[in-house]
Amino acid sequence: MIEAVNFETPFEKIQAQAKKDGAEVEMLVERGESFSTSFQKGNPEKFDSSASHCAGLRVILNGFEGYSYSENLSDDALLSAYQEALKNAKFTGQAGDSIKKSALLDNSSDVKENLALVNDSLDSLDVPQKLERGKALEAIALKMDPRIMACPYNGYSETQSEVQILNSRGVRRKQRKTSVVGYVYCLAKQGEESKMSGEGFFTRQSSKFDPKHVAEIAAKKTLSKLGSEQPEPVIYPVVIDAETAAEFVGLFLDSFSAKSVEEKTSLFGCKRNLQPSNLDS
Repeated sequence: MIEAVNFETPFEKIQAQAKKDGAEVEMLVERGESFSTSFQKGNPEKFDSSASHCAGLRVILNGFEGYSYSENLSDDALLSAYQEALKNAKFTGQAGDSIKKSALLDNSSDVKENLALVNDSLDSLDVPQKLERGKALEAIALKMDPRIMACPYNGYSETQSEVQILNSRGVRRKQRKTSVVGYVYCLAKQGEESKMSGEGFFTRQSSKFDPKHVAEIAAKKTLSKLGSEQPEPVIYPVVIDAETAAEFVGLFLDSFSAKSVEEKTSLFGCKRNLQPSNLDS
């Protein structure tokens, strides 16, 4: 699991300085560790293991905002980022009422970390074992059927991340997440015909990774496309699988957004003025 770091102490120093300056301050810290790999013909094509971290400071002075960020999370660097954000807030304030005034998130809500999104399962494997997982996706798919010639697109990745938010109104929140993601796309040939399809997976628990299941589905999807023919132009009953149905519904999701309705880009925007009496049917 990503190493725990307490930013309470450096933020208390920043908050004390903000109080002297007559300002409010908010700090957002994002940290993460990731591992990813892909294979071609059993050999590693890509390998990456990295860590990242960044802090963003938001200062509100007389209702006007100023921002700054730092990739250095030391106490001195964070205090320096605060000073820069304060300077930017003062500059923004020179624009007067032409800029909308802002406020900080308050501490009234009882929002807690969702522990279902995080676990320590990613620490149970070393790097060679993780590479073997990525290699298995391609290897198993290639063995599924002799018509599968290659897996040109495949990948396996693990991510651990954490977000912390602290502000001068007493907010102290954090959320950690772990994820395992992967995919494999197969290329199948039958005579002069070539088809490609694939499958992916997502889980937060490393032990639930099943390369055989993913490879089998990817192979079946690809092979099912071989030998397809153009049907006669008549009316047919159609069965839509769950994945395709979800993609179809996804095409319309944006139309249900209040933002889309307000911007008049929603298919249903013209319905917003309907009265309850007009909906009785």
